[in-house]
Amino acid sequence: MNLKKSKNMNIINEMKTLVIINESHKILKEQEEILNERFSEYELLKVPSEGWTKKEMDDMISKWHFKIFDQTIKFVFISPIPYLINVLSIKEGFNNGEDDNYEKCEQIVYIFHNDNRIKKEINGKLISVISETGWQLL
Repeated sequence: MNLKKSKNMNIINEMKTLVIINESHKILKEQEEILNERFSEYELLKVPSEGWTKKEMDDMISKWHFKIFDQTIKFVFISPIPYLINVLSIKEGFNNGEDDNYEKCEQIVYIFHNDNRIKKEINGKLISVISETGWQLL
């Protein structure tokens, strides 16, 4: 478990934040700076390189159920896990729709995004890779 602290006063909140990343990926310096700036602390949830089964993900979602509706947990995806993003976003939307005042509900699902691509030639093939800079947390 990796916990990071930030002294920044622009921190989103004090609730638990899970940063979801494939164990074969790494957090880039700029991503880590953004995490430390936006969240008071976070915990890394490492996805096995072979991924999770749907049942394993459903079990995790069940475990998080009350934290989602109590808004005591947030999720940040560095590595895209489409099924988890889908289900957690639906739960976030349902929770926001149930609240009498939509403005009081906080975002719980965040995704790192980068528009910048770098062209590289590898073994005679031209490929595009994501830049290490230009990251946004959406």
